[in-house]
Amino acid sequence: MFSTVAHASDADYCLFTVKDCCYDPDELAHERLFATSFESRTPLLSLDDAVTMLG
Repeated sequence: MFSTVAHASDADYCLFTVKDCCYDPDELAHERLFATSFESRTPLLSLDDAVTMLG
């Protein structure tokens, strides 16, 4: 997931990350990646917010 977000962000794609739909068995690593790497590269959405946005 990290490499995909990093590549898409570096290529200036408009992307959104639905945090509720992402999983890592290491909960600490999961939270740390979202707090540091993902938050600065992509808007984070809940599943409900993503569904609402899609209409």
